[in-house]
Amino acid sequence: MRRLALRVRERTLELEAANRELEAFAYSVAHDLRGPLSVIVGYAETLIEDHSAQWPDQPRQLAGAILASGEHMQRLIDGLLRLSQFGRQPLSKGPVDTRALVGEVVDELRRQHAGREVFVHVGEIPGCVGDQALLRQVLVNLLSNAFKFTRTREKPLVTVIGWTEGRETVYCVRDNGAGFDMQQADKLFAAFQRFHDSDEYEGTGIGLSIASRIVQRHGGRIWASAEVGKGAAFYFSIPD
Repeated sequence: MRRLALRVRERTLELEAANRELEAFAYSVAHDLRGPLSVIVGYAETLIEDHSAQWPDQPRQLAGAILASGEHMQRLIDGLLRLSQFGRQPLSKGPVDTRALVGEVVDELRRQHAGREVFVHVGEIPGCVGDQALLRQVLVNLLSNAFKFTRTREKPLVTVIGWTEGRETVYCVRDNGAGFDMQQADKLFAAFQRFHDSDEYEGTGIGLSIASRIVQRHGGRIWASAEVGKGAAFYFSIPD
């Protein structure tokens, strides 16, 4: 047993080192791509602004497509950098008033979606011990998705609750929005995975990956349940 425990510890350290190297590589590549991509986007913007009025329709459309694709790639690179950052950032743990964090995030989202009426029910939400700034980011990502994917609902509803279960605190963000097919759930927290048409719902598919990375760094779990057209519920746990 002692030899097995030592082998497991050695393997764990190897995997942690490999993950750090992979994160450093992703950060380096994404950071180095930003410069030349900014030049491409900048030149495309200049060409369109200064010369597109004299162009026929096809060149104007092609230039617009180049600019749109470049801007989309910029958002993907920014997402990759954020994902790498949250994996490298040291945890600063302390008591977290999770209910207060939910209130702050909901207020912020209401300001961003001032033209919409979204009913948000906040139930009992126990506190926990964790990194307040990072856990706030988890709530931002989950609640932002809830607001986004209820956009087509006549009466959008978002519910946030929490409870203690054994030696962990579980939180749930539920909505009555677009939902998704649970057969794809194994890909849900992978980077850049999208289950909906980008023309209908904006985003890069990085938010859930960041939420998952933060929860895992706290030693917790994250999972979801959903049905197409009937909404989704996202759960995450933070251990005592």
